[in-house]
Amino acid sequence: MTKTIALLMAMGFMVHFSYAQNLITGTPHPMAPTFTGTYNALYGDSAGNNMTTASYNTYLGESCGPKTTSATGGVYIGYQAGHQVTGIPDNTYVGYQAGYYGNMTSNTCIGFQAGLGAGAGGLGAENTIIGSDAGQNSAGADNVFIGIRSGAGTTNSHNVFVGSHAAENSTNAMQDVFIGDESGHSNTTGSSNVFIGNSVANNANSGNNNVDIGAQADNDDGSNMTIIGYNASVSATGLSNSTALGNGASVGASNSIVIGNSSVTSIGGYAAWTNLSDGRMKRNISENVPGMEFISQLRPVTYTLDIQGINKFYGLKEDPALTTVIEKKEKIVYTGFIAQEVEKAANSIGYNFSGVDKPENDQKTLYGLRYSDFVVPIVKGMQEQQQTIKTLQNQNSQLQQEIANQNSRLATLEEKLGELTLNNTSSPAQNNTNAILQDNTTATARLDQNIPNPFDGSTIIGYFIPANAQSAIITVSTQTGQAIKTFVITGRGNGQVEFDSQTLFTGMYLYNLVVDGVQIDSKKMSIVKN
Repeated sequence: MTKTIALLMAMGFMVHFSYAQNLITGTPHPMAPTFTGTYNALYGDSAGNNMTTASYNTYLGESCGPKTTSATGGVYIGYQAGHQVTGIPDNTYVGYQAGYYGNMTSNTCIGFQAGLGAGAGGLGAENTIIGSDAGQNSAGADNVFIGIRSGAGTTNSHNVFVGSHAAENSTNAMQDVFIGDESGHSNTTGSSNVFIGNSVANNANSGNNNVDIGAQADNDDGSNMTIIGYNASVSATGLSNSTALGNGASVGASNSIVIGNSSVTSIGGYAAWTNLSDGRMKRNISENVPGMEFISQLRPVTYTLDIQGINKFYGLKEDPALTTVIEKKEKIVYTGFIAQEVEKAANSIGYNFSGVDKPENDQKTLYGLRYSDFVVPIVKGMQEQQQTIKTLQNQNSQLQQEIANQNSRLATLEEKLGELTLNNTSSPAQNNTNAILQDNTTATARLDQNIPNPFDGSTIIGYFIPANAQSAIITVSTQTGQAIKTFVITGRGNGQVEFDSQTLFTGMYLYNLVVDGVQIDSKKMSIVKN
């Protein structure tokens, strides 16, 4: 102590002692005779010169804490540091006018005008403020500001701002965490936000409960938003409860989630996505899903995407690093539907189809499709087709039974005819036989239903051609009249041809009997591929 005093005196300082436990240098120091404070070290003109009962303080610099009377445990270093503090304990102010109005307890302010305080109202309590002009006009409490002008205008409490100019324009915000150069720079009253990254949320002024992470990520005055990724953003202001995840991801509607930017070519994982589908939580259940009526109107197409057009639509900045990726993706050929066409098809039959993601504002957001929702009407369509197949199968069984019965009756007649021919050539029965043979010559041609029907593979077509017919053919065609197969019939009487469907698709087809240029009959056959 003696050596320190000698050094100070050699430097021209005036050294004073008060009750032997205080070290005071500089002038003037009009200590009151009743001054009872102890263990104070005061260096500089007017430093702590109004102390009465203050103890355990260290003031270094001209006019440091000149109004302090009873404060304890303070460290003030720098010109006018803690200038307006009177009796508040446990503050550390380091820097020109640091904590100037810091007349509350347990503050640490380091830097030029750090924690200067909002006028006579003063700085709140329990703040940690580090950086030139950091918390310069702050009047709040329980804040942490680190970086040049971080939280410079904040008057509220419970904030953490780290980074040069972080939350520089914040006024009445509270419970915010901003980390990064100019993070939350434009925020004024938005509260309970977490912004991490350089220049993050620079267009956000008043939104609450947001998480923005990544350089230039921005929720643009939304609330309850999660924006994560470099330049991740929104395409409309004031959204709520939405998420954009990934480099350049952009969400354009409330209650929506977008993953990745327009250059992403694959999103996947090791398990399928699960949708909530518990019957206990479903209401207004109705079996009114259309099947083939809806599906038959859909137009499957292939297409490529205009990625640059998408980016321009959403106002996204060009990223030279993605130029090659965009060029490759624009060459990928996709399979799917056109959302507007699907919407039109659903509307035409009064179907409120959840598979169309229609934008609230088609000037801000593009149409989308939820392809998984197409499964339900497709299943309904398959059920309808299965019912049709069962009906046709029942009809086929009935026809086969009728044909079997007819064949049985015909066999009986032929047997009786044979008996008459052999046993009674001159009897009246002979006359009946001659009549039957005459009928074979003059009877009308006939075309039978194919057996089996429906079928997959081959089927038999029966017919009858009168003996006096000059020509006869059986033709097979599509329902639109496109010829598939022609059978030339050379024999007369009863006969049959075999038709093979190996090269044909499932569907209905026509077959016709033409005798002497006249169409005698036309029937339908059904091919069902297994």
